[in-house]
Parts: sequence; C-alpha cells; structure tokens
Amino acid sequence: MQAHISDFGRFLLRYQYQLLALLLLYKVVVDATFGALFGDFWEHSAVVHELLRNPFRPDHPLLPIDAPHVFISPYAYLVTGAAALLHLTSVDALILFGILNFCLFIHALKFFIASILGANDDDLTNQTAFVALLLILFLWGFAPWGYSGFFYFDNLSLVLPYPSTFTVILSFYAMALGFRLKPSGDFFALGAIFCICVFVLLSHPLTFISLALCLMAQSLAHRKPFFSLIKVSALLAVTIFVGMLWPYYPLVSLASGAGDVFHHSNSDMYNDVIARTWPVLIMLPFLAATLKERNCKAIFLTIAGLAAIYAFGYFTKKYSFGRVIAIILLFLQILLAIGFVRAFKQALLRWPYLLSFAPIGTMLIVAAITLTWYRPIFTRSLTVANNFVSGRPLSIKLLYGNLEFIARFLQPNDVVISDIHTSWMIPSFGGKVIAALHPLAFVSDHPVRTSDLLQFFNDDATEIERARIQKKYQPKYLVINKLTQPNWKSMSAHYCSPGVGAKVFENQQFELILLDKINR
Repeated sequence: MQAHISDFGRFLLRYQYQLLALLLLYKVVVDATFGALFGDFWEHSAVVHELLRNPFRPDHPLLPIDAPHVFISPYAYLVTGAAALLHLTSVDALILFGILNFCLFIHALKFFIASILGANDDDLTNQTAFVALLLILFLWGFAPWGYSGFFYFDNLSLVLPYPSTFTVILSFYAMALGFRLKPSGDFFALGAIFCICVFVLLSHPLTFISLALCLMAQSLAHRKPFFSLIKVSALLAVTIFVGMLWPYYPLVSLASGAGDVFHHSNSDMYNDVIARTWPVLIMLPFLAATLKERNCKAIFLTIAGLAAIYAFGYFTKKYSFGRVIAIILLFLQILLAIGFVRAFKQALLRWPYLLSFAPIGTMLIVAAITLTWYRPIFTRSLTVANNFVSGRPLSIKLLYGNLEFIARFLQPNDVVISDIHTSWMIPSFGGKVIAALHPLAFVSDHPVRTSDLLQFFNDDATEIERARIQKKYQPKYLVINKLTQPNWKSMSAHYCSPGVGAKVFENQQFELILLDKINR
C-alpha cells in the first residue's frame, strides 16, 4: 500500500524542525522582555558591567577586594564587546545574547546530528533534529533540575544567556568537526577545534570535560585510533597549557581546591535522579538501533566516561562533577532521537502507509505545545506590545528598574551594604557589596562576610552588632529594600538621624542612605 501525502504534508515533514524552532523563538523573545532574571544571571551581569568599565585590568566585580573571579572569561569579554558596540547595559547585553544563543543552539544541534548521521540526507537530518529537540524539551520526569545546562521547556529561556549554554553550542560544533576530520588530518578543522577548546575551557570548565571526553572517544572509534588519539591528546594538552596562561583567574588553583566552594551548592545533582529522568530510562530500548554505528559508538563511550565522572563526584563528595548529568541526558536524548527515527524508517518498509500519518503527527505535536504552554506566552506578548505602543517600559524593566539609581549616585568602588538578595543585583549597576548570594572561589573569608551581612539585616540584631559590622567593612552607603526588610522603617529612622547618615534618594522600593564619615 503506497503512502499518499499532500504538498502541505511534505512541507511539514521537510521543515518540521524549522517550524518548531520558530515557535520556540517566539517564546524566547517574549520571555526576554517579560522573563525573570535571577540566579547566576546577576553575577554574570556584574562581570560584564565591570569589564565595560575597565576591560583590561578589571577589579573583582562584586566585592571591594583584590581577588580573581572565575566568570571573567572569554564569554564575558564576548558579551562585553557586543554591549560596548551596541551601547547596551550589561543586563540588556546578556538578554540579547540569550536570544542569539538560542538561534545558535538550533543550528548547532542540527549540525551535530548531521555529523553523527554522516549522510547528506537533509530530510533525515531535519526529522532526527525535530525529534531530538522535542526530547530535549519534554523528555523529563518530575521537577527536573533548574540549573544551567538543562534545556527543558520551562528552563530554556532562563539558561540561554549563560556561558554554559554558549559552550555547549561550541562543543556541538567542535564535536561535529571531530566526526568530519579526514584521516590525513585537516589543519583548518583542528585549528577550529583547538580555538573552541580553549574558549570552552576558560568559559565553563565542566563543559570542557564533556568536550574533551567526546574528542577522545571519537579518536578511539576512528579507523586509525592510535594516531588519532595521539593527535587529540596533544591538542588537549596544548589547550590546557594555553588555559593556564589566562591572566584573570588561575585555572590550576580553581581545579586543585579553589573550586571546592561550589560542591555543596551542586549536591542536588544526586537527588531524585530516577524521578527526574525516568522517561529517558523508559525509552532506552530505542538505542538498540544505534549501537552498531561508529559515530554513535563515540557518543556511547563519552556517556560512559561522563557516568564515571558523575559517580566520582558522588563518592568523593565533589558534587560539582554531578553537573555532567546534564550532558549525559543531552547525549542520550539525541541518540534516542536517532534510534527512534531509525525504527520509524524500518517500520515504513513494512507499513508504508504510516508515512501518511507523519504530517498529522507533526501538526498534533505543534498544536499540543501551543495549546498547553503558549496561552500565558501569548498573553505576555500582548502586554509587551501594549507597553511598546504606549511608550511604557518593557515588563522586564519592572524587575530591576528601581535599582538603576545606583549608577547615578555611586562611584565604581563605593562600598554598599544591603540585604543579601539586593546585594546580588547592585554590582550590575555600580558599586561593590559586602557579600554575594552564591559561593565565590578565591575569597576565603566569604562565609564570614555572608554571616556578617545576614546578621546586620537580622530583625533581632542590636545596634552594637550592626556598628561592629559597619566598622569592619566601612560601607559608604546603605541601601534598604522595603520589600525584603520587614523593619525597614525603624532601620531608616535610625540611619537617617544626625551623626549617623542622611537619605540621598528614595523610590517606592529602595532608600539610599549616605552614612556619616564617623561611622565608616
């Protein structure tokens, strides 16, 4: 029985990946004007803000200390360059890069899959990429990890601006070039892979681990594994040597102990793993169709290496290594897509009429995504359009607009004391703070700083305790957040009194108080 497909059906099958990408781009753009900015976003933003001010000899972007910061990376310089060229703030530049990163991710994913398939069949690549993107977005269990590197639907827009996303994109390109390397060697491809490796190593070292393992696995799966392995090993050794020359943070110190401060915050990588990943586990039989393919074997070897690193992180309590589970699942989702499409092609040989239902399936999938997830996004887009037409600020501006006064009143190195959550945002606009919300490498007294800051804004803190902390860190300004500080009125009354300080600015959310010199 022959399959009969309309011209529209053929169009859907040929461009289903692009159509899904456009649907997601709509979500990403709307989220960029309406989304939430939290987590590491503000630390990356503070780094870009500092690099815009002083690109060649940047100070610590958050604290008034002489210490390196691991986010001062090639990616941060790339965002800073775009911000300077387009006259954007650090916040707006990161938001823009989120949109650009999505477009690059869509292209890189397809390019990587085409290299694994090793065929010039664009229709097959599109179909496989379509299934892979669906699995990456939706093949998750209960409450998946809300960290960077996890690209499921609800997390996608939040993680796009981060270097972890950009380094995954670059890794896709590097691994794709690795599959396409000629036995005699391709110096242009090797040069591109080397540049990508250096960029990834310095911008997100955990992603470099995955990239390095995949390049090694590709060598082992090569027709001439010995010479290929030597070539890749030399490339990675030179990459690490060049990375050690990076002047803005010591790579060796980060790997040998300074990075230990991040382990505790990543312990969640080992919690509820089965509950969060069970759909992937159920679909593992589809991998059978890929076991004999040489390029897929390289991915399997990479997954095995990453699984060993994941286990190492658990048994040594170096939980940051648990972040490799994001790449493990990403690779599995891509392999499952390849296996699923292979199985479907085999089914068509026996039942050709199934092809007639493929366009309907595509339409149902797109309709389900649209009806289930896009109603609030459509509502947001109407709000954004209305704000734009009426000349009001975009909705996302409401999240941080009340803090923009910082740039008007503070000099770059003025020290500000504010609650821990407000302190997380302030350096993106100016000044330095006492402590940050997240752990900081190379800052040995940061736990003490955090404890002091929390104590200063504790409702039960005495004036003697606050005076001790104020004398210790010598802040020039106090910023009171009326929304997060229950006792803000009494605190404001005290610090706005003669001999203590004077209010210099106030809006509906914040008060800025210049502290008297005798109290600094």
